[in-house]
Amino acid sequence: MVSSVMTSEYHQLWGDCHTHSDWSDGLYPVAEQTKFFAAFGNDFRFQTDHMFVVVPDGRPCEKGLHSTDWPRYIEDCRAGTTDTHLCIPAVELGWRFGPSGKAPGVWFDTKLYPDGGAVPDESFFRDKSWPEALAAAKEAGYGVVVAHVDQGAPLDKLTGEETCGIEMRADIEETRS
Repeated sequence: MVSSVMTSEYHQLWGDCHTHSDWSDGLYPVAEQTKFFAAFGNDFRFQTDHMFVVVPDGRPCEKGLHSTDWPRYIEDCRAGTTDTHLCIPAVELGWRFGPSGKAPGVWFDTKLYPDGGAVPDESFFRDKSWPEALAAAKEAGYGVVVAHVDQGAPLDKLTGEETCGIEMRADIEETRS
């Protein structure tokens, strides 16, 4: 895939690692987004629609992926792949944990990159603290990246072994003073 952007010479790939579609809180279908990304010269994107591990009370979460949606989601991502743009299926897990790591409280997100496999259902994460859940996902072969580190993810609870990295990004649509 994306063979036309690869050459025998060094080629820097340009892409996005945090994209939502109408599967969750984005505006457009996966395949329709490809036109936009290709127009801006993006070689790839990770399609990371929301999947909620624990839906917090009072937070509007009408749309989001469920583990049973995964086969259809992969098909949408395949339909969003062209010769010059690769659409890689992944999810952004929504977590709600408190200071202990288990009790509901703070809301934050983690990316899960399945590498072609299925996403786990909520039972995979049950009765695990956030660090334990991340370590179990990584051990099961998932790429695990903590997202939105500026929004309260308790990084002090991690040793660094539980993840593959953290997402550092500057949102062009946000202006902070």
